[in-house]
Amino acid sequence: MIASTTGLGDTLWATPAIRAVKTTYPKCHLSVLTSPIGSEVLKHNPYIDETIIAADPLLPKTPKLIHSLKKNPFDTVLIFHTSQRLALPICRFAKPKMIVGTKGINKGLDTLLTTQIQPYHEHEITRRLRITQEIGVRADSEQLEWTISPDETLLANAFLSDYKKPLVGLHPGAKDQFKQWPKEHFIQLGKALARDGFQVLVTGNHTEKPLAGAIASQIPGAKSIAGLLPLRNFAAALSKFDLFITNDTGPMHISFALGVKTVALFGPTDPTLCGPHHAQNCLIFSKPRTCNPCLKKSCRDPFCMKQFGPSQILADVKRLYMGEKCLSH
Repeated sequence: MIASTTGLGDTLWATPAIRAVKTTYPKCHLSVLTSPIGSEVLKHNPYIDETIIAADPLLPKTPKLIHSLKKNPFDTVLIFHTSQRLALPICRFAKPKMIVGTKGINKGLDTLLTTQIQPYHEHEITRRLRITQEIGVRADSEQLEWTISPDETLLANAFLSDYKKPLVGLHPGAKDQFKQWPKEHFIQLGKALARDGFQVLVTGNHTEKPLAGAIASQIPGAKSIAGLLPLRNFAAALSKFDLFITNDTGPMHISFALGVKTVALFGPTDPTLCGPHHAQNCLIFSKPRTCNPCLKKSCRDPFCMKQFGPSQILADVKRLYMGEKCLSH
């Protein structure tokens, strides 16, 4: 069993390791203990035999989950990342011979691991793959995996049928404000792309509708589609985009997984740890942090995200769209 009870991006980082485990041991029964959002990410994944959902909050559902794990014990549990502190102790009830995880990131519960791997400065995809190496797994690819069903493709085609090509998505939101490129920069970039003939779609979830609407209203011909599609239908629509310009947030990782030409904007976060990692057709804009230590969630004016402006990005965005070589900044 693999435990990955985390968010969208963290769950996607697990997919190369999931594929590697099933490819190495095709006859194994591979279960994944994951979050509700994680179950959406992993839906239709061909390498998973069973998805077990760790509800949020986990405590009220703990007895039922423990009962299920006791009935179906596992030989091995691989702990990729657990947002809920209870998740690791619950895994003990699966009666595994081995529990493998990374030392120092288990909320003080390292002693529950039978095998601890040392932490390094490395991408999260690589860290998860190193955990699988403890059971003899070898990966031939570190590409993210997102499987779109035929029905999801049909729905995406129908949703996008009223919009012209080429399609460019602007994703101005992020879970944390300190990761957001200024709204005014998205507007300026969107106006320039609209003048060049792009259909601009501003994306986001339900909570980001006001931000997306405010940006779309300032760009000629732009439309906000924030909150209009469930996650999996949004991903299917995103797969049809010609370009996607986004902050460091969940949909960025979906775009990487789908192979969409992506411009990713990093400021306080390190793309070597959480960026594209071997994904193709990506352009990264990243500058050093302006504050030391970084204020992170306490930040209300992310200076580091102001270190690159629309004019700096526009030329490379066009080159990326045309398939020309451009370097990350």
